Order: sequence, then C-alpha cells, then structure tokens
Amino acid sequence: DQAVALRIGALQLAPDGRSVVYRADPEGDGLVELFAARLDGSTPPVRLHDALAPGQTLGRSEISADSSRVLFLRQGASVELLSAPLDASAPAAPVHPPLVEGGDVVRFELAGERVVYRADQEIDEVLELFSAPLDASAPALRLHPSLPPGRTILPDFRVASDGLSVGFLADLLEDERFEVFLAASDGSSPPRRASAPGTTAVQPVGDVLALAPAGDFAVYTADQERDEVVELYTVPRDGRSGPVRLHAPAVEEGDISVFLVTPDERRVVFSGDLELDARSELYTVPSDGSAPAVKLHGPLAAGGTVGAWRISPDGVWVVYAAEALRAGQAELFRAPADGSAPPVRMDPPPHRTFGSVSTLEFTPDGRHVVYTSDKARRGRFELYVVPLDGSAAAVQLSSIAAPGGDVLDFEVGLDSAHIVYRADQDLDDLPELYGVPLDGSSAPVKLNEPLTGNERVWDYAIGAGDRVVFTSGLAFLREMQSVPVDGGSPPRRFLSGLEQSFDFWLTPAGTRVLFRSRSGVIGLTLYSAAIDAAAPPVRLDGPIYKSNFFDPLFLDEDTVLYFAGTTGVPPGTYRTRLDGSIPPVRIDAHGAPRRLSSDGELLMIHGSLGSIQNDGLYVLPLDGSAPARRLSQRLAFPAKVFVGAFAAGGDVLYIAAQGTLGPQELYASGADFAPGLGGGIDGRDSRVR
Repeated sequence: DQAVALRIGALQLAPDGRSVVYRADPEGDGLVELFAARLDGSTPPVRLHDALAPGQTLGRSEISADSSRVLFLRQGASVELLSAPLDASAPAAPVHPPLVEGGDVVRFELAGERVVYRADQEIDEVLELFSAPLDASAPALRLHPSLPPGRTILPDFRVASDGLSVGFLADLLEDERFEVFLAASDGSSPPRRASAPGTTAVQPVGDVLALAPAGDFAVYTADQERDEVVELYTVPRDGRSGPVRLHAPAVEEGDISVFLVTPDERRVVFSGDLELDARSELYTVPSDGSAPAVKLHGPLAAGGTVGAWRISPDGVWVVYAAEALRAGQAELFRAPADGSAPPVRMDPPPHRTFGSVSTLEFTPDGRHVVYTSDKARRGRFELYVVPLDGSAAAVQLSSIAAPGGDVLDFEVGLDSAHIVYRADQDLDDLPELYGVPLDGSSAPVKLNEPLTGNERVWDYAIGAGDRVVFTSGLAFLREMQSVPVDGGSPPRRFLSGLEQSFDFWLTPAGTRVLFRSRSGVIGLTLYSAAIDAAAPPVRLDGPIYKSNFFDPLFLDEDTVLYFAGTTGVPPGTYRTRLDGSIPPVRIDAHGAPRRLSSDGELLMIHGSLGSIQNDGLYVLPLDGSAPARRLSQRLAFPAKVFVGAFAAGGDVLYIAAQGTLGPQELYASGADFAPGLGGGIDGRDSRVR
C-alpha cells in the first residue's frame, strides 16, 4: 500500500515517522495555523504558510507519501489548495492558477507525486477534475474535456492505490446518463469509458442504512432505487453478482423498518409497510433470495397493523403482536420462522376491545415470552409472561397501583427464572426497581431503597448469582448498587461518598461489573468489581475524559478492551485485566474496538481519533502476530465508517461513506493477513463494493 500519514487527534505523523504536522494558536488570537516539527527536536517548529488574514481558516491537510510536502486547504473569500515543503524551506503556494471569482476547491486526494482535486476553477459553479504536481512545479491539468452546459462530474471520485489513475462518474457523452470513466492522473491520456457502452452506472439513489451477514450473502437496507423508499436487498459477499431485492417493490412512502437474520443465517425476517403506507406487516424470506417473501401473519383487521416482534433464540419461531380482530386491539401470535404453518394465537380471548403490546422479549431459554401491554386497563402498561407453546394463559407479573403508572422496561435473568422491571408502580413519575419470579409465584419486591424528590432508578442489569446492579439518585448525582433479585438483603454500594457513577457494563457471564465514576471536575475513573459488591472495586485506569471512551469489549470474564484518552498517555485501544493485576497496555493506536470475530481471534477497530474523526476500518489479530490492517479506504472527515460486522471465514462487511460527499455504501473485505492482500481501491484487491 501507498504510505500514508497517521492522524492523532489534531496531529498528523509523517509516513517516515520523523516529523509531525499539527495545528496551534500560539498567539491566542483565535487563528489556528499549521505547523511542522521534527520528532527528535533537532530543529524548532516551523509555520507552513504565511500568517492568516482575518477571516481565513485552514481546512483539511495531508502529508505526501514521501514525507516531503503538506497539502492543505485555505478558506477565505475562496477555498484554495496550497502545497508547502514539510521543512518550510519555501513558502506555501497554490497548486492551481487563480480561481475564477466565486470558485473553490471542494475536495482533493493525493495521487503519488500529484494531487487530484475537484473545483470550479474556470467557471463558477461548474465543478471539474484537475491534477497538478505536489510541488506546483507545472501547471494544473483538467482530466477530461471541457464540460458542456448542464453536464456534471459527480463528487465521489476515486484515486487508485498506485496513484496512476482516477475513476469518476460523469455524463460526459450524453446528458443525464452517468457512466464510469478512468483517466490518467497526470493527464497523459484522455479519459476512457470503463462501463459498458450505453449503460448507466449503478449509482445508489440514497444510502445503505443497515446490514447483517447471512452465510455467503450480505443483507442490507437502502433507498437504492427510489429516494426515501427503504427496501431490503441481498448480495453475495464476494461480489460475483449484483444485489437482489428480497420482496416486491414497496409502495410510494413505503419502507422496510426492521429486519433480523435467523441464527443459522438462512432466513431473514422483516417488517415494513410494503403494500399500504403506514400498515406494517411481517415477512420471511430466504437470505439468498431463492424464494419469494411470504407473510408470517394472517389477515389483519381494517386499519390493523403488526407491532413488536422477536425471533426465538433457536431461530425456529417468531412471536409478534398484531391487530387481527380489530384495529387498536393487539394480540400475541407465534408462527414458524420459515412460514411453513399458519400463525397461532398465544393469548386467546376473551379480551377487552382494546390493548396494545409495547415491548416483548423471549426468555434466554426460549420457553416463555415476556411483554408489556395495556390490555387490562387502557393506557396502563403491565408486565405479562406466557409460555411459547401456549400451554397456559398469560400471567400478569406487575401490580401498578399509582394512577398514571406504567412498567417502563424490564430484563429477564440469565437463568430465565426471574424478571427485574422498572416502573412508577407506587407513585406516578417515580421510576423504581422491582423483582418478581417468572412464574408469578410471589408478588413483586421493590429492590431499591426509598427515593425522594427528583431521585429515580436509572439503569439496571441482572448478573450472575441473581444479583442486580443498578444506578439511582439524581440526574447529576447517581450511586451504583448491587442487590439480590428477590430483595432478600439490602443493596450494597460499590463506592462510598458522593462519587457520581456513570455507565456500567457486565462481563459476559455476569460475574463482574466494569464502571466509570467521577470524583473530580472533568476526569472519569475506570473501576471493576465483583457483581455482589462484597469487596471494594479495583481502580483500572483514569482519569479518562468522557468524550474519549467507547463501549468496552470483554474478551472473557477476566480481560477487557476499551478505547481511552488518559492524561499523559496517547489515545488508543487498551487491554487490561479486570482484577487490576496488570496495568492497561495499549495494543493499537488507530481507534476504538468495536467487534470480535466469532472465534475471538480478530478485533475490528473504527479509526476514531477524535470526537468526529473516523479515518477507516481496521482489523487486528489479538495474538499480536501482525499489526492492524486497514480494510477501508483511508477516510477524511466527514467521510466515515458507520457500522461493521464479521461474516463467515473472518470476512468483514461494513457500511461507509468513503468519499467526502459520497453516499453510504456496502463493502465486503477479506480479513486475511496474508502478504499482498487488501488496501487499494482500484478493483485489484480483496475489497468489494
């Protein structure tokens, strides 16, 4: 791969590792300027440009692959692209001729010894592609013929990994017929059409919104064919063929709202208003598109719709709420996930003529369904449980006494024997925590100590040993406690004193809790403790700033990965033991850990080097056998990776806007660490869009 500079917050490290480019306001006058310095301190820092005039600011900057020059945007009356030697041995100069009045450089990409940029350089509001030497030693060249009136170069051009060619979409030959063209980045040959003659390039109308691996396929939603009409597609991960829509075309204003892939990845269950706007229905379809989608529900009442639904843990059943008898009266049904049999009503009449289902979940063992409904009294949501097999009627587990009270949310214990829920059960607008046996054999028990004023229970989770961890108190002053799910003993505090506890996370088996607490003005301290709070917590790291911390990943019950920027220590992904027996060790400097492969050997990292910067997607072997490998194109703000997922064989699927102004698109890339794979964007590597 072409060498690239590493971004560290507001810093850029040169590819040769000898210099750094950074932004600073040494005069304190609000003018942030660009400087370079040698890492060995052998020479003083140098400013890379003339002093900025009032109203001027600096935009994106990039260091050349040979570490000799810096290219950057200067924004003022116009946006110019300047080049400066990294040692400031010569003044910075524009790489282009004077821009037409109103002209701007809107994007640039390095291309070996040249830079390719898009600008309305000659005619205001007519954006074209140009190329110039990095050192501005020769005039800039337009990379295509002059655009006739009304013709367009689309924003998302791509430079090949070797820097020799540029790909772009344009209607050069026929108005409004956008085709793919390739041009030499040095302008030595005219652009040639790369797409088939007479065909229109496949350019998604909108964005890819969500994805999921499904065997050899990737399933995703996108407004690909019509703007703002979100539909469901499947595509082979190896890119051997194009995407296939998994259902009939949606009506105007119709959308796919939710989809889930079954655990065996053979089917996709989804809901949406495909046939009638605002009437959500439930479907199932093979993930490879080998058969048409079928509905999982029977006829709906006039004005009726399908509401909440879930797939059973084994992937065999789907339970859903639907208004089958009359609009406004939701009932629970179960149906095979493959649609092979008609649905069965799980909670049969008699009912009142109203009732909706707000939330439903399977117990971990898949034998029961827990849900909230106002079927007993309109507008008052209580908690219910019903066997999946329909062998018994639903049982009400909560007991709301307060006028206006409701069950707000709930969680089922790992052993499928207890439920904890949050409700303003005794006093309206005072959310408290309750525990109850799943079988309803005893009444709910309040788990928190008495609350007053504006205090409330905020967050909670059930761990091992039937212990519940929760936070309570005021919005700005919360305490974290542990209590038995049956309320058999009073809650224990994890910390003493007025220390505010923030987010917490349980280990996979629920034996320990990781949490952050603030005892100072700005910093957060990271702690670990046993789930029962029987011993004082162990301090793991800190102070960590809130904006520099992402959700952790647990490797097991003893080890955790997290991203942090700690005082005096560079940001990155750290690994530490939850018992505090070893200090945190930084294992990667690119960004935040997001996912583990199914075998636990590979780590997916989003290159998040600041609160808004996201410079790409990386995969790192956790055994240290190789450095992190970048799978995506190197990104510059506002381009970003939105979400990624591991697929079979360690392949990676991700959604990214890889061009500065490009759409959100779906990519697949091999995570193989064999030499010679990956990185480029010229179609000759392992990445497929």
